[in-house]
Amino acid sequence: MATHKTLGPAKFNNITVKGDFEFREKPWTICFYIKFTATPTKYSEQYFNGDLNKFHNDLVHKIGLKVLQENLSKAVIPGWQFHLANYGYDHSPKEFRFEKPLDFQVNAYYIAPSEFEDQNDWKGLERPFQDIARRIAKLPNFTSDHFIEFSP
Repeated sequence: MATHKTLGPAKFNNITVKGDFEFREKPWTICFYIKFTATPTKYSEQYFNGDLNKFHNDLVHKIGLKVLQENLSKAVIPGWQFHLANYGYDHSPKEFRFEKPLDFQVNAYYIAPSEFEDQNDWKGLERPFQDIARRIAKLPNFTSDHFIEFSP
């Protein structure tokens, strides 16, 4: 029997979210892989006068780990717990360059209610996965603005 289970994907106009977890590890901690392409707008280069450091500092307020963790914790649904978030691979806001799209990934970990484990109901996780993914897609961290555009 496979111990690795997948959920999703959930596709939105700004991000795609996939999930997985290890079936035999307790508690069931679902990793939400939040994938997107972020493209700095032409306006961002003008606004920051071509200064990438200023642009990167601004991005930290949108997709820095501290603000991501704070906002991703608000995407939980009753019974679930937010655990932590990190960047996929070696991603960081410092990778961004003006007018160049960048594929980016954020990983968010949520602990499922024990009822799913107790009933061995891993298939039942799909609906709450979709609910949390929908909440994540609505967070301001992944919403396009005048400096950066998000696409799945």
